[in-house]
Amino acid sequence: MSRLFIVILYIVVHVMPSSVFASEGEDQKSHILTLFKNYKTTLQAGNAEEALILAEQIYSLTPDVFGEISKPHATATFNVAQMYGVMNYRKKTALLYQEHIDILDALKVPKDKTYLVKLGLLSKAYADVKNFKAAAESAQIGLKIVRGLKMSDEVLADYELVLGTFHWPKIPRPAHYQPG
Repeated sequence: MSRLFIVILYIVVHVMPSSVFASEGEDQKSHILTLFKNYKTTLQAGNAEEALILAEQIYSLTPDVFGEISKPHATATFNVAQMYGVMNYRKKTALLYQEHIDILDALKVPKDKTYLVKLGLLSKAYADVKNFKAAAESAQIGLKIVRGLKMSDEVLADYELVLGTFHWPKIPRPAHYQPG
């Protein structure tokens, strides 16, 4: 497990306001908040296995407490997907990133740079499980968003390159092609 990835997870968790879980204030909500604080502490300590257990507990509780289409459940889904990624559970990672994007779409969140990062994670997760069609579809959505936001040519080129990479296994190679 990469230390850089754990550092990135730590940063993502600290960017997310803990008030997402604490807004309603009932016993179950305060229990989820306590679990989330323990999750953050466990991540800081670098204990990925324990952090995964806590993230799964939060994920299992948030639909009943906040609803399946809610920011807290979206956050819990993202956190579990991140932890599955750390633990190299590739299929579960892809499924949960897709669930996270589906929740964001249902919540009608803005299609901004943050959304693009999450689409990128989804594309990579699909590529990791060799589902290049799904990887290309999510990258194509990202490309449309980049064009709509009128981002720099460099960012646009990066998305086009990624999209081309996902299509590479399907591109016929010339007969004289020699790898390497």
